[in-house]
Amino acid sequence: MRSERGITLTSLVVYVLGITIIISIITLVSTYFYKNIKIVSGTGKNSEIYTAFNMYFLGDIKKEDIAVTSCTGDKIIFSDGTSYQYLGKRLYRNGAEILRNIELLNFESKKQGEKEIVTVRIAIPGNTNLTLSTDYVLRYW
Repeated sequence: MRSERGITLTSLVVYVLGITIIISIITLVSTYFYKNIKIVSGTGKNSEIYTAFNMYFLGDIKKEDIAVTSCTGDKIIFSDGTSYQYLGKRLYRNGAEILRNIELLNFESKKQGEKEIVTVRIAIPGNTNLTLSTDYVLRYW
């Protein structure tokens, strides 16, 4: 008699269970990975808005002989005529909208000796809320 070796029903069930477990693990890992990618990509939007604000604001406060002529909670006007105004979740620079979707923006100006300091409080909503308070020193030399 000849021994015929083939796939038995038991080994077939073991192979199917093994492949099912491996596919399930790969599915769980990829689902977890893509959920985290969405979270990380959403948090970058907040810093993108803040960086855009910094770009405009730093360009204006580091000009030669700049000073604050008027500063209310939601509006600041510099000596060269440049103005920033927060109105209805939007930020306007000289009347033109530069940013939107800002939850809070507050300007405060104070003098420390020769230095003039502008404190900006900003809150930007998103997957993770970004709330910052930054002091900007106007060019004084």
